[in-house]
Amino acid sequence: MAYSEYNERSTITDLGLKVLLASSAIMSTGIMLAVYIQADRNGEDTTELLWALALVLVMEVVLFFLIFRSPMIIDGSHEGIQVRYRPFMIRNRVFLWKEVSAWQIRKVSPFGEFGGWGLRRSFRKKKTGLITGGGKALELQLQSGHTWVVSTGNPEMLAMFCRKYAADKEVQV
Repeated sequence: MAYSEYNERSTITDLGLKVLLASSAIMSTGIMLAVYIQADRNGEDTTELLWALALVLVMEVVLFFLIFRSPMIIDGSHEGIQVRYRPFMIRNRVFLWKEVSAWQIRKVSPFGEFGGWGLRRSFRKKKTGLITGGGKALELQLQSGHTWVVSTGNPEMLAMFCRKYAADKEVQV
């Protein structure tokens, strides 16, 4: 898209998910550490266990940063809306206004609708979600019959932007 009139950047901020991931990391590290200590007390070679423990720790840190530091970026222009969510989406997704049959800002339930956060797909309902948290989201119904739900931290501004170029396609609730 040529230029951006609307720009938003968001990341997954859910405290419950952070606590779940942190407790999982602590438990797996604790188990690995307990096995390492027991093997060391028995006089066994612990080199492989030490490498495995280091690998688990590195993987947990990488996973944490991938989940909580990867931004989803929404850009909008007179042509449409573009969404980037790397590394989870390889290509940017562009929704041209002429491809959108209807849109609305609505409340989204990450677990209820999509089973969690991130890039989520529901093939039976032809629905894809880019979910970074509960709260409000932009729902785009495309002429192809597919629906995209994109979390937003600024629903009022996003709605104002969408009305500027696609007021006739807004779903009135």
